[in-house]
Formats: sequence, structure tokens, C-alpha cells
Amino acid sequence: MDPTLTPAFGSGNVLALGNSTSTNTFFRAFNGASTFSLNSLATNETLDLSFDITFDGATLAAAQNFSFGLVNYSSPVSIIYANVDLSSAALASEFRYRTGSYNMSSAGPTVGTAWTESPTVLTNTSYRFDFAVTKDGGGNFIVAYSRNGTTVSSQTLLSNSTWGTTMAGLNIQGVAFRQCTTPGVFTYIDNVLVTVPEPTTVALSLAAGAGLLLFMRRRKNEQ
Repeated sequence: MDPTLTPAFGSGNVLALGNSTSTNTFFRAFNGASTFSLNSLATNETLDLSFDITFDGATLAAAQNFSFGLVNYSSPVSIIYANVDLSSAALASEFRYRTGSYNMSSAGPTVGTAWTESPTVLTNTSYRFDFAVTKDGGGNFIVAYSRNGTTVSSQTLLSNSTWGTTMAGLNIQGVAFRQCTTPGVFTYIDNVLVTVPEPTTVALSLAAGAGLLLFMRRRKNEQ
């Protein structure tokens, strides 16, 4: 890898999402970890997905989105994901889910309230994105998206909502990312970390050439 193409990523392997005019979604499975669901979370426990990301190349096109979140590939469904508008603070970002497909797009139903990205995401700049789902004391789910450690949107999704009754009990088999489709812009993802509150910690490899996905099970007595 040429580190000059992916600022702040260093010299290790990264997941490079090829540029295309189609809205391709790239799925990465957890090796042997397909029986965990959001309903498996105990009160105040969190499932967290975080990663470094750079959009390398020209200026992002208007209304350019990037999606990321949790999926069940075999059903297939996108259980919950953030559909983030990158290029204009005038356009809406939102949390979504999608039945019948793990492909993440604006075709999925919206859950919660839309928000705007401010400031907008820039090309040739590295960011740390974080997506977390926490079960609260009422059995509902707090879904939060953060950028560089700052919460952009945090919303409570009810367990008895259409989303909660159809998605929260499904097995989570991995994560997925939908690439940027602006011509001349490539998406680079590195240091992917998935954390769930269980007793053991394992490192899981992604597909060949994609680097390393860490699936961490945090001990329940840790703060």
C-alpha cells in the first residue's frame, strides 16, 4: 500500500473499496460468530463498531452517501445501519434497516429522526467513525453514530417498534460497508473493531487482502 494515498493509515493493509457508479455494499463476516443478536445484550451493554476511513480523490459529489452497520448475510437483512450524507449539510442522514437484502442504501426504511452532517466530510482526510447500539433499562436500544469521538446522532429505538420486533432478534453475522460512488474517489477502511460484552476476545481475519477485523468480547465486569 502506498501510504500517500491514504493519509494517517500508515503502512499496513487496509480494506480498499473499489470505485464504481453502482452502490455496492461489501459484507465481511465474523468467523464463527453468527449467534449474537441485539436482544442478547443485557441492560446497559453495548455492541460497538468503529473504524478509520478516508475518501481518497476528487471532491465528493452532491448527495453522496456512505453506509455502515450490522448485517445477517444468510437471511439476508441489514439489521441496523447509518446512512450518512457526506457532501452537504443541507441533506439528511439517518439510521435505517432493510429486509430481503444486506445491501445498504436509502431504500431501507428509516428509524428514528434524520440529522444533518456538520461539518461535511472531506476527501483526503482521515476520520474515525463509530456506530454503537446499547440496550437501556426499558429494553429499548440507544443507537449512536460518532465521528472522531464526537456524537453526531444518538437516538432511542423502541423494542416494540417494527424495527425492534423484526430486527433485534436476528443473528448478527458480520458488518457491511457501502462504498462511495463519486467518480475518482476511493474508500479506504482500516483498524476495524467490533466489541460486544462477552467473556472472550478473538481477532478475526477479513477476506484476503482486506486486512484485519477485530471482534472483541469485553468482559461483563469491566467498566
